[in-house]
Amino acid sequence: MAIANSNVTQYNSDIMGTYETNLGAKFTSTTTAGYQFQFLRSDFTGQEGRDLAPLIQNISAASNIFTLPVQSISKLSVNGYFLQETFGYDEMLYLTLAGRVDGSSAFSTDNQSNFYPKASLSWWPRACSSRRRR
Repeated sequence: MAIANSNVTQYNSDIMGTYETNLGAKFTSTTTAGYQFQFLRSDFTGQEGRDLAPLIQNISAASNIFTLPVQSISKLSVNGYFLQETFGYDEMLYLTLAGRVDGSSAFSTDNQSNFYPKASLSWWPRACSSRRRR
């Protein structure tokens, strides 16, 4: 007979907001900010045994216990924040700058959070060709 019990609890939350504005005739600005939260807890217990008396369904009644009782508890929490700014010019050239900070209980005790920067420049050539046709 083997007996095991597992309980898992998990929470997730994502919040995000965006603000767009024009900065003149040809310039645009899009600001996006967000927050993420995750929590996970897992509890496990188990034991195995044989040779139970007839009609008995309790591990403590086993004559041969094969494994010692096993118990494990794990927890994980993650928090993340981000901020992104995209500047556009004439609907064809875009500059994006962003940063994200993640904190996690899985990180080392010396470094409970990390910063991740981001930068990109993009050009949409189709916007140029459609403007020439006008």
